[in-house]
Amino acid sequence: MPKRSNNPLAAARKSDSKADLLWHRKSGAAFQLFIEYYACQPLGVCSDGTVKEFPVAKHVTKMNCGQSRAAKRRKKKKQPNNDREGIDLVVDSVQINESSESPENERLHQAFAAYESADTIRDFIGSLSRALSLTFRIRQNLPSQEKETLQRLIVEQFSDLVAPCSFDPLIYQAKSSNVNKGSLLQSSPALKEFLVTNSQNGKIARQELASMLPVLVLHRGGWLTSETKRVLDLCASPGSKTMQVLEIMTRGSVKANDINKQRLESLQESMTRSGMSFSSKIKFSNLDASHFPIPLQEDKLYDCIICDVPCSGDGTIRKDPRVLTNWTPATSNALHRLQVDILARALKCLKVGGVMTYSTCSMNPIENEAVVAAALSQRKKGGGQPAFELVQWPVMEGFIGRPGVTKWKVADYVGDTDQEDDEKVQLRWHSSYEDAVEAKMEKACTSMWPPLSTNDLHLDRCVRLWPQDHDSGGFFVAVIKRIG
Repeated sequence: MPKRSNNPLAAARKSDSKADLLWHRKSGAAFQLFIEYYACQPLGVCSDGTVKEFPVAKHVTKMNCGQSRAAKRRKKKKQPNNDREGIDLVVDSVQINESSESPENERLHQAFAAYESADTIRDFIGSLSRALSLTFRIRQNLPSQEKETLQRLIVEQFSDLVAPCSFDPLIYQAKSSNVNKGSLLQSSPALKEFLVTNSQNGKIARQELASMLPVLVLHRGGWLTSETKRVLDLCASPGSKTMQVLEIMTRGSVKANDINKQRLESLQESMTRSGMSFSSKIKFSNLDASHFPIPLQEDKLYDCIICDVPCSGDGTIRKDPRVLTNWTPATSNALHRLQVDILARALKCLKVGGVMTYSTCSMNPIENEAVVAAALSQRKKGGGQPAFELVQWPVMEGFIGRPGVTKWKVADYVGDTDQEDDEKVQLRWHSSYEDAVEAKMEKACTSMWPPLSTNDLHLDRCVRLWPQDHDSGGFFVAVIKRIG
């Protein structure tokens, strides 16, 4: 079995040889690259073209994010002393929540203001600038009476802070991003104590809204039930989805796999802390997901598979703004091939009639639709007939899910930070694989670009969760069924 790093994201970031990472973080280049990359993607990736207005407040605009140190020194010499080195405070309708300001949020808006054509993603950026609201859920396997008791208690004691999610009454979300993981002890000690106590006794699960979707959609679609026999969580750590599956199943078994031994051990510890007894229904494996053993017997194939792959994580910026300080398109490009390999392997482990989810916490089509299209195109029966199909999501009243896209753009970036004449790091767009090869783009492979025809793939059946729709993180889920 080929060896590879057990931390694919770290390996992908290290593959970037175009700029010194320390300079990249300190200069603010990542923020400009992020804004430009998503502003130039077709509508549907992170915006529908409409523009919402956000509360007005002050932020810095003229920081020239992405300029080299030499270019900044030259610009500084040209500035008059009363210009504060080119930094102006202005009022703008796109704004960070002042109660959750951070250096990352400030730089995000500096880059936004510097990129004039980004108006279509105004609400996307505004959402990313707020802290991630607290979310938790009542565990599915509790008796109905206990669920009702908890629901009543939450309404009586915490209705000013949290409310049921629009599409699931067992999921609760804070009414304001001011109530979040970092501020909870200060904003509501009573709610904090309630969550800690009921997490330890196995009644409450603290899990992000986006993270719940892969298991939730399998359950709502009737593919994952109490009678399901065999489930595989292929990249299981940190384990929230694994436990979510175990709450639903009563008779079957779950295989939780992760390539990283330490993360797998952490997963086991978190299950122990959950206050629930899962030992009779779960087995663990420490294997490379892209080479996971394919069951040889038909009855050993899996009824359901959760394939939440390693990704760039740019949908998690609200939870961890530091993700943005390292952002480059090179990370997604470097992970694409691995993601295709993992999904293709998962498809081979699914039984006929079985259903699986492919998901990432990234908004980038290179990690999402491009991966799904590549893996499904590989797995065809004789005569070119599809062996798998993307299926429509079940109706989830109150849920806003954006359809997958069929067109997207591919980019890397250029700029040598050691050269005196370099003005800034810039995205470099490639219309085709051949163009990318000619430009010596690293990690280029043909499957990154949209297929010539996507009609038979039905990529619109994929679902993208925009952070602005449910006050959540960004997420992507595809539901795939084996039909032959």
